[in-house]
Amino acid sequence: MKPRALGLALPLVAGCASNPPFPTPPEIQAGPVLSVRGDLLGRGLPSTAPPDASARRSERQVEISCTMLQISSDRAAAILGGTSSGATAGTADRGELERFLDALQELPDVQTTFAPKLTLFDGQSGELSISSETAYVADFELSANHDAWIADPVVDTVRSGTFMRARASLPAETGPVALELSWVLCALGTPMPEIEAELPGDLEVRLQVPVTRTLELSTDVELAPDRVLVTTCPRWDAERGVLLTFVSAREIPGESGGS
Repeated sequence: MKPRALGLALPLVAGCASNPPFPTPPEIQAGPVLSVRGDLLGRGLPSTAPPDASARRSERQVEISCTMLQISSDRAAAILGGTSSGATAGTADRGELERFLDALQELPDVQTTFAPKLTLFDGQSGELSISSETAYVADFELSANHDAWIADPVVDTVRSGTFMRARASLPAETGPVALELSWVLCALGTPMPEIEAELPGDLEVRLQVPVTRTLELSTDVELAPDRVLVTTCPRWDAERGVLLTFVSAREIPGESGGS
């Protein structure tokens, strides 16, 4: 039976009036279930950790590539139709998708981010992030100097951006790479809210309170070398629009050693 095509794979017949048309996207076949969880008051991105060496099942290695594409809501509607406001997952032919991405990068209102490649041993998990840190005044330390009070600001940081965790498993001989994937998409609200407080000695201070909106996505997929996982998710930051993520995986032939 021929794989069913997702609704988001409808051929593009026209662009919106204010933007030049997109190149025709490749056909995207129905893929794995994409689980989504949202948090309006998140705590920022987690820190990345090195791969767990004890999880290694063999000396075979997998290279995972990830590309993220940010497009406007109008662009998304032109390509994705009615699914542009939701979160979906599917797979596409690697060659067709690479040609599509090359054409998209020529358009002025498309932001493309290439994440560092993640190399894992068979059975191993690893993490990567594309993030930025924002400093803020989280607290004040109060001390007395003779008859005067001193309030020293305590500065902390919050991380926002994209965090990805992946676990790769290889078949006994040849076949697709099995991936367990999860993403955290974190947007920091600006301007940062402030709280005024009065301290002893008639001191007036302002505390800053970072507000982040977080989306957590996860899926399991088996990817052949000629297929790419395609996910769509609405952006929660001030730019709005849609975030498209493309993930591919391949076994590195004849290599062993540290990751």
